[in-house]
Amino acid sequence: MAAQLGGKCKSGFRAKNIPDRISEKSFVEQGIADTPMQHEGINSKRHERKAFNQQVKNYRKSKASYKNMQEKVVNRGHLDSLSKHFSFNEKKVVKELSHELKTYISLES
Repeated sequence: MAAQLGGKCKSGFRAKNIPDRISEKSFVEQGIADTPMQHEGINSKRHERKAFNQQVKNYRKSKASYKNMQEKVVNRGHLDSLSKHFSFNEKKVVKELSHELKTYISLES
């Protein structure tokens, strides 16, 4: 039964070009270092599981936000180190590109 459901979901995902896949394997077996969500169900423990799932969602959101900020810091560091070596013309090109991309890039130290 579970294999049939998984097969139908996978074919539906493929048809809609959705990269997600369903697996009966645990996160550990798949090599995923994350906390899995719990099936909420309909019994008396569903409220606890729903609260747990919300905590997992919040944690994942915070983790993604942190990773995004880390990338921004690294990129800013790269830009700062590169901008020290830019010529006047190269700075002009960066300024034009940032205007095209609607992104502010300061090359002033």
